[in-house]
This record gives sequence, C-alpha cells and structure tokens, in this order.
Amino acid sequence: MALTTPPGAGDADNQRSDEHWVALCRTGDERGFKELYRRHLRKVVGHLRMVLGPGADAEDLAQAVFEQAFLHIDRFAGRSKFSTWLFGITVRVAANARRASHSRAHAMDRFAAHTALGAPSAQTPEAILANDQTLRRLFAHLEKVPDKKRIPFLLYFVDQADLAEVAEMTGATVDNAWVRIKRARDLILRALGKDQQAEHRRMEKPQ
Repeated sequence: MALTTPPGAGDADNQRSDEHWVALCRTGDERGFKELYRRHLRKVVGHLRMVLGPGADAEDLAQAVFEQAFLHIDRFAGRSKFSTWLFGITVRVAANARRASHSRAHAMDRFAAHTALGAPSAQTPEAILANDQTLRRLFAHLEKVPDKKRIPFLLYFVDQADLAEVAEMTGATVDNAWVRIKRARDLILRALGKDQQAEHRRMEKPQ
C-alpha cells in the first residue's frame, strides 16, 4: 500500500479513538489506515530522527514502520495504547537501519539542537552538550550504550518525554525506566571522564 500524507481530518474523526481506526483497518477499510497514518506520522518520524540522527532517511523509514504496522495490525492486542505498540515497531525498524548503515556523521546536529534541556549543571550530560568536541565524544560513547538503556535516555533527554511516557513506550515500570536512564548517564559520564583524564595527560606531556 503506497502511503501519502492524507488531508486533515474533521472534528468528528479527531474525537474517535485510535482503537476505532484500528478496528476499521482490520476490516480493510482504507479510512482506518489513512487516519492512523495522519495521526502518528510526525511522531514516528521524530522518533526515528531521535534514534538515528537527522542524517537518516526518516521519512522513508517511517513508510516501512507503517507498512509493517498495517501488515501486522491483527497483532495489536489492545493491552497498550496504539502509539506504544507503534513505537515498538519504530524501534525495530530503526535498529535494522542502524545495523545496515553505521555512518551517522550528521547525527550530532540533533544533539546540538537540544543543548538547553532544563537547568543543566556542570556534572550532567546535557550540560556537556554545549561543547562541540565533547558532543562528538558523547555521541560516540552513547553508541556503545545498550539499546535497553540508550533509548530511555534519548526519550527522556532528547525527545523530552516525561518519565511515565518513557516507561510506557519501553515496556518498563517507571522505577526501572529511571534506573536505565541513570545507568546510561553514568556510563556516558564515566567514559567522558576517562576522555578528559587522557586529554589532561596529553596536555601535560612534555613536547
């Protein structure tokens, strides 16, 4: 099914739940596909850019996300929100894209656009984002953090989702989501600390 951006929906359509449109999808009604696509396209593209960086073909990958979602719409059991289920597909598509291409030279632009995250202190990753050289180191270290910790970290600090949203989208409890975020922060801070120590040793070394 070729997907194109549909026109805006009317007030009555906007008031209907995602589950209403999922039910239409299951009957093959194209209105269901178009409305779910319209509602969630921007968020899916945003999440793809968040995980892969702005250099990724987020729009093309978004098509793959929706194609998989609509192909397997019968697998949506309704135990979570449709947006949460769709996010799971988005993560899998992004993971496949990352394995297919390891080049993300432009991904730092995404972090540079988010240097003002709340009220940073000198000891937090978000404060370190202000330094371009450290930015590149930060992203290199972030790449090494397992997805289970990295994705909650990105959702919280880059996408600026609240903790409850992070928990729901990653299938974790609120407490576990926060633990994963903090562990990702700790891993990054330790790695950056080692970088700084190595840089100091290099600077102090006699020429």
